[in-house]
Amino acid sequence: MDLFDGVFRTATAKKVDLKWTLKEKIMLRNVTKDTQLRALPKGVHGIVVGLRFKANGDGTGSWQGRYRVGPRTVTMSLGTYPLNKLSAVRDEHLQNQLDAKKGINPKAEQEAEVQANLNASTSFRTILPMAYEDIRAGWKNGGKGYGFQTKMDDVVLPAIGDMPVDQIKPRDLANMCRKLWHDKYPTVDKALLFTGQVLAWAEDNDYGADGGAARRARKILGKTRYEQVNVKSMSYEVVPAFYASLGESLSDLALRFLILTVVRPDNAASARYDQLEGDVWHLQPSDMKRHADHWVPLSDEALRVLELAEPQAAKHREVAGLPHKYLFPSAQAYKTGKVSANDWTQSLRRNKMNATAHGFRSSFKMWAELTTPFESVLIEEALHHRARGDVEQAYIRGTLCELRRPLMQQWANFVVGKEKANVLDLDEMRRLRAA
Repeated sequence: MDLFDGVFRTATAKKVDLKWTLKEKIMLRNVTKDTQLRALPKGVHGIVVGLRFKANGDGTGSWQGRYRVGPRTVTMSLGTYPLNKLSAVRDEHLQNQLDAKKGINPKAEQEAEVQANLNASTSFRTILPMAYEDIRAGWKNGGKGYGFQTKMDDVVLPAIGDMPVDQIKPRDLANMCRKLWHDKYPTVDKALLFTGQVLAWAEDNDYGADGGAARRARKILGKTRYEQVNVKSMSYEVVPAFYASLGESLSDLALRFLILTVVRPDNAASARYDQLEGDVWHLQPSDMKRHADHWVPLSDEALRVLELAEPQAAKHREVAGLPHKYLFPSAQAYKTGKVSANDWTQSLRRNKMNATAHGFRSSFKMWAELTTPFESVLIEEALHHRARGDVEQAYIRGTLCELRRPLMQQWANFVVGKEKANVLDLDEMRRLRAA
């Protein structure tokens, strides 16, 4: 007597679920081997009574079992194929049928087992991949460049990786960070930030974690003695001479564009055609550190730079087969397809400038604050900084794009040497630095 006959006769004798059993008999396929299972077309197929296989059409699929427990029909998942083979699933299905006949709910038993395994295996290391996929969705560029995994591998996992997430306390995080809190503060602070985000995710997903553990760990650690080193910047007096020293290669034109627009280096390197709106460069929230729109009014010199860059950009796209996307593409950058900020560092070093590309933002701010009558709120908005104070915040409800246009045009005039006041040449600047 095969499995179907046994179940069918039992159902007939007890007059329970006969309609469902007959329906399953119509759907049954004579599948006894995994090779036959993999060959099934896309759709739902009956394997034995109560056991269904949902085929994806590519040799994979998922299992589903149906059982009568008292007056209820219980439907439950039996896993996926090929992880769960045909013979193993048939055995499990038969055992579930026997349990259901005794009044035992196999689905409830399965859920209890899953919960027990979950409670036993919810270490920080176990949930980390799941948490990361959800957390990174809210980050700029999907978290690229944030160093999440590096911080986890170097700082977090060696300390708490194997601890159950519901047992991680603020003091555990404080102990994790204590050795580096004063010497490597930026690194360990970022690691603590990421750890807090993972634990908050675990709390929201009912793993029993303390979502505020990282915040309280900071209180335990106290104030750091680490001294923040400011970004190396070029004195604004020498910017015109440096600008004049740049050539007209695509990399140098991109650096010119960065200086003129005072955006962050990654924004200039990643500048795209779809961001241009006439003589305004519109950066989307996903592009910006503040996750807010930023409109940059382009000066006459900035527009000239873009005009000079276009023929070279077209050549780079043709040589490397790059899409019509970046304003400053690179035939050498096969992975990113855009110019590299490392090239700008080399340009600064060739001119013996102890500065970084990011430092031009500081150069602009010092120039604007010390030599122009523009209000601080406009200067901060040009740098896409958040204005402080209720009055300033109310004042910048708009983007002030057009009000910033004279500021950006005057900066461009200064950079190209049209305004000669307080300007030093490169040799004079080097002598001052050496003095």
